[in-house]
This record gives sequence, structure tokens and C-alpha cells, in this order.
Amino acid sequence: MKKKQLSVLLLTAVILGSNLTSVPAYADIESNIGTIEFGLAEDNTDVTDPDGENNIDIPTKPGEFVIAYAPNFYFGENEISALTTQYPADADEFAEIEDGVLTGQTIKRAHHAQVRDLRGSGSGWTLSLAMSSDGFTNANDHKILGTKLLLNAPISNVNAAAVTLNPGESVSAMSALPGTGEGLSTVMWGTTDALENGKNPSILLEIPGNSGIQAETEYTATLTWTLAATPANP
Repeated sequence: MKKKQLSVLLLTAVILGSNLTSVPAYADIESNIGTIEFGLAEDNTDVTDPDGENNIDIPTKPGEFVIAYAPNFYFGENEISALTTQYPADADEFAEIEDGVLTGQTIKRAHHAQVRDLRGSGSGWTLSLAMSSDGFTNANDHKILGTKLLLNAPISNVNAAAVTLNPGESVSAMSALPGTGEGLSTVMWGTTDALENGKNPSILLEIPGNSGIQAETEYTATLTWTLAATPANP
């Protein structure tokens, strides 16, 4: 029995001894801080080239929560058709820049719209597009009946879907759910590589064959872009 007790005491001593040798060396630790402060972004004019080339001058306006860019749609001069026809829009056109300097040349691109949100709230927003109730009219107040504006093949870093816009209607062109859409958000309809003879086949104006178009005159519609913040939950 004495031998057994001695063995247990020796084993205990070995275990305790090994624990003592694993105690780490003394270390001096001190925690400091880093700080940074930001003012309001009212004068911010950041935009981004959706093609990633960064060689175009995108006109914009300053602000922390604004439509950074929205396109016009020009459909050019066309022959009157007796059939329902879809007319593609002229490609969007921008001044070319190289090393930050205007070259005097222009570059054609697929149409895009861009929202700048630097509020820091992450509350979300909606960019909508509306057409005037009269649709496309000329200087004689003559309306083209039954017109539809189609925005197809959207590519976006937030939410966007193909839409059809009728006179007097408003549709969502791009939106961001709460927690998304901060910084710069873009929707591009089609791609620059898909342009055909200077036209964007993803932006179409559909006109019925029986719309009674008057020749030798220009028709114009008012298209209104609206950026609205998503209401906060009560």
C-alpha cells in the first residue's frame, strides 16, 4: 500500500511541475484609439462609369442624396409605318476624357441612370420614371396614340427590372431595399457592346400603325425622374 501511495504522490508532482513551466512570459499591453471625422456630403459630385472605362465625362449635380445622372431618350428621324413598330433610341453620348482632360471627341454608350446616397441611414430608396399624360405631342398639340416606352435588359447593382411606360404612368426604374443602395448605384439598359448602328436596342419606343402620325414634325414627351427615400418603419 505504501508503494502505491508513493506512486500517486510522484505523479501529482510531475503534473503540477509541467503546469508551472507553461506560464507565459510577462507582456505589457496598451490600447490606443484612431479617430476620423466626416462633414456633410452636400458638395459631393462623385459618379462612376458603368462600363468601367472611366473615359467619359458624366454630367452630374452635387448632393448627398440625388439623381447623379439620368438620360434623355432621342429616337431620331424615322419613316411613318402602317404597322406597329418599335424604334430604338439613339445611343447615349458623352464627352471623352483622357487623363482627366477633355479630348474634344465623344463616346457612345448604352443608357444608364445613377443614384448617389451618402446619407448613412441605409433606409433605401426608389428611382421612378413618369411620362406626361399627353405622351408624345407636336407643336400642333397632336398626340401619338398608343405609344409605349420600353426599358429592357437592365443591369444593376441593386434592384431593377424591365419596364413598360405608358402616358400618364410612373414606373420604378431602380430601387434599393433598406440596408442597400448606399454610395453609388447604377442601372444600365443593355450594354455598349450591344449597340447597333449607334442605336440602343434595349430602349424602344413602340408606336401602333394606326396612331395617325403627322409627317414633317417633331413629337416630344416629358419624362420625369424622381428619387424618393423609403419611408421609415413606424
